[in-house]
Amino acid sequence: MTFTTAASGRVDAVKAGMPGAAVRHGADTAATGTGEDAMLRFSGTQDRMKVGVARYIPPSGGGRPLTVERIRKLLAEAGVKVPLSEKGAEKLLHCISTGGAVDRIVIARGVQPENGKDAYIVPYGNFNYPVFPGQAIGNLVAAVMPKPGMRVDGSEIPPHLPHKPRDIVIGENGHCVLDPASRDISSTVFGLVQATDTAISVTPLVSVSEDAMQASVRLHFRDMEGAPLTKARVLGVLHALHVPVALVDQAAIEEALERCERTGKPSEPVVLARGRQPVHGRDGYVEMLSEEREAAPVGMTKANGAIDFRNRGLLPSARAGAAVAVVHPPTRGVAGVDVLGNVLPANDGQPAKVTLDRSVALDADGKTVLAQVDGLAQYVGGTLSVQEVVQVDGDVDFSTGNIHVATGSVRVKGTVLSGFSVKTPGSLVVGAAIESARIMAGGNVEVAGGILMMEKGYVRCGGSVHAGFVNEAVIEARDDVVVRDFMLHSTVLCGGRVIATTGRGRIQGGSITCMGGVEALELGAELGVATKVTVAVSSKALRELEKERDTVKEALIKLTAKFGEGAEEELLMRARPEQYKAIEAALALRETLTNKYNDLREQVAEARVRASAKLLDKRVAVSGVVHPGTVITIGEAVFTVSHPIQAAVFRYVPESRRIEVVSA
Repeated sequence: MTFTTAASGRVDAVKAGMPGAAVRHGADTAATGTGEDAMLRFSGTQDRMKVGVARYIPPSGGGRPLTVERIRKLLAEAGVKVPLSEKGAEKLLHCISTGGAVDRIVIARGVQPENGKDAYIVPYGNFNYPVFPGQAIGNLVAAVMPKPGMRVDGSEIPPHLPHKPRDIVIGENGHCVLDPASRDISSTVFGLVQATDTAISVTPLVSVSEDAMQASVRLHFRDMEGAPLTKARVLGVLHALHVPVALVDQAAIEEALERCERTGKPSEPVVLARGRQPVHGRDGYVEMLSEEREAAPVGMTKANGAIDFRNRGLLPSARAGAAVAVVHPPTRGVAGVDVLGNVLPANDGQPAKVTLDRSVALDADGKTVLAQVDGLAQYVGGTLSVQEVVQVDGDVDFSTGNIHVATGSVRVKGTVLSGFSVKTPGSLVVGAAIESARIMAGGNVEVAGGILMMEKGYVRCGGSVHAGFVNEAVIEARDDVVVRDFMLHSTVLCGGRVIATTGRGRIQGGSITCMGGVEALELGAELGVATKVTVAVSSKALRELEKERDTVKEALIKLTAKFGEGAEEELLMRARPEQYKAIEAALALRETLTNKYNDLREQVAEARVRASAKLLDKRVAVSGVVHPGTVITIGEAVFTVSHPIQAAVFRYVPESRRIEVVSA
């Protein structure tokens, strides 16, 4: 380092940044007689990064010697902005006291600029292996911002690389936390570390299904630090997630860990815990009994499973004093639990709603129902009774004429032939078949054979219809329609379910509209026969609201057609004075009708939401094949089957207003 000495008296040379300048400081000479204080001459390097002593002039005549504070003051007066080098000042004073050379001593240095430094992580292990909750991942070294330097005259030196350094952040769902004191990052979950130049996170290896009924884990044979994974450590992870021990498959944990150890590879997701679904209580129900039973549905079943259509046994009947039914009580529900430990409540069953007719009585056990008279036992519309029976020993034909009775039930041992009718307030039991006849029953209709109508008759009843098979029939029932073999090209309207789950269990062609859903073995036909199935919710209140809404809308349309749609002022301006009162009355009516129409629209929308909720447990379930040509409607959603579907359940999803198809 070379300093250049210049003439004294240039106080601003260093401040102005002129290389080779020297400054003599004597402005603050002591007021101690005629003596002069010690003086210094400074010189700076050409890059203005160092200030040294060019010459020392000792005090004279009793003047003051140099001190550290005086050197600092002299530098400031010379325009030096950087701090005094304490070591340089001490060295200068030492050389002065010992007579050493002072012209090589640096007493002030500029500050070099600093480039920024990106943040980085010092890992504590191998990120290819998992970490556990609470385990330290690594140490986060924070980013360093760039700092400008400063020359001795105070001018700034920009950093060589002025860009902002990258920081490393932990995302909101990064599953790890930073200790601000130690700068250590720790995981909050069992997972794999994901680190980039700008972010760090832990991807959980435990996944819980959307319904929280299943927990799956990907396992390794070691953790990030090399420690082996053990069953106890995995159980600890599940315990931290509040997974009940009773739901954990410990054998699956052992098998997965053994496989990982043997192969040295991570496992595929392994289901380690399964929730327990709640078991809702069963509603109370009425079980009908019969000591004599001619009603093998279609015929008596042989040992090999075949049906003998000629042998049907005896028709069901009841004798006074005999047990005809059992009213089973409801059962309690059993709560479930999901894999996160949340209790899933279960509903208790509801008691059966049963009204006992005078023809039956409850036994002392509180559940068995005894007949008080001879007749036909039936449970229709919530009422259990034994109906007086009008019996026809053969067919209903020209020899009997139409059968119309005012009380009781009817039992026909033969067939109701085409063109004839049977009308009864009770039930109808037919031992053979119903042809194209007109059937009206207040209770159930049970046909041991089939209903074959060629679309020329009908069956209407206030209960259920049970038949061996149905072909080209028209059936209207308040409750279920059950066929024990097949249903072909028929029109069915019922308030319960349509069931065809025995025999061939086939529903083919025709149209079914029901409120309870459909169960069948096969739906449609291979040749694409059009088969329509509709599950609807009948709501009298909704229909009345829609009717009233449409009436109000029609009145508004007529009123608008007569007087126009303009504002009151506009209509009055176009009218003659004698029309003012009529227009004002019409406008008042329009406002009333508009408000009522808007209110009815809201009520209809709310009623439809309630109706949709009733569709949640209604479904079309087919354990065999659903053939193309089948159209399924549930509520307002329509699903057209375009290719064969095997073993499926069709159900309504209110959120999307669509039909979802799941495996049966």
